[in-house]
Amino acid sequence: MLLAHYKLNDDAADTVVADASGNALHGTASANTDTLAVAAKLNGGLNFAASHYATLPDGTSSGLGGASGATIITWVKRSGVGTRQFLFRTEVAATKTKAAIEFQSNNTIKAGGRSIAGDSYQTVTTAGTYTDTGDWHMLAAVFDLPNDSIKIYYDGELAAEGNVNFGQNTFSADVGDTGAIGAFGPTGGYELNGVQDETRLYKEALPLWKIQAIYNGGEGSEKESGLPALTQHQVLVVGGSESLVESESPVLTQHQLLAVAVAECIVESESPALTQHQILAAGDAECIVESQDVTLNIGEGGATILAQQSLFMAT
Repeated sequence: MLLAHYKLNDDAADTVVADASGNALHGTASANTDTLAVAAKLNGGLNFAASHYATLPDGTSSGLGGASGATIITWVKRSGVGTRQFLFRTEVAATKTKAAIEFQSNNTIKAGGRSIAGDSYQTVTTAGTYTDTGDWHMLAAVFDLPNDSIKIYYDGELAAEGNVNFGQNTFSADVGDTGAIGAFGPTGGYELNGVQDETRLYKEALPLWKIQAIYNGGEGSEKESGLPALTQHQVLVVGGSESLVESESPVLTQHQLLAVAVAECIVESESPALTQHQILAAGDAECIVESQDVTLNIGEGGATILAQQSLFMAT
């Protein structure tokens, strides 16, 4: 579930950094956004190269309360390397990190966090170094509390993973703690030297295929799901009943169903197996299947549809 989505397209004579998730977790830039706004990966972004950043509200921390995982995703184009630079951070208590991702001074990437204030800081660091200042890159940090795991993704590919020791299987629902985009905390520190764009916080540990859908082959997407828009003729109603299941299995069989949140649909395939990368889900009320050159049988005895780059949605 998406908790906060900062498109960083803000360009006004005020400091509002808008949250597009619908949860109203708006941030506050350290200067008017019209002085920070620049062309970026997707439309506009904010240039934090001059020790600027955006403060995050308490909800980005308390909103994770009760969640068994979290995912941070952000696009960045650095102007300088060789210094410690935070991209995103939320706090579980004053100066104590709940979830964060950063470049370290040796140009490795580090992700870390804790489930409760009493935890020691759990971290994973990449073995490789990242020094590019010429292109945009998407970074993701995935925190899976029940499985004591942290993973780091760079441009849609796994860059590091490690076993850690979280104190509990869900995040504490603490209040009164904030965070930042492009810096360590609400008063700055270890600011990003570069431009940042499209930054998201999920209250779940996203699987690889969802991260790759958002990465979108390097093109990125401002949509919550990373999916293209659907048209009316792509809506299918199946038998008047609704049923949903979401699978992270590498292969989906005809007995498996796809599901997201409230929307429900039955999709049965007797054709060659669909891979997890062909299964895309979006929104609180959508179930989406993307299929390339396969035949889908919809429902028992239903019409056979030859789908080529087609999207099916049930609402």
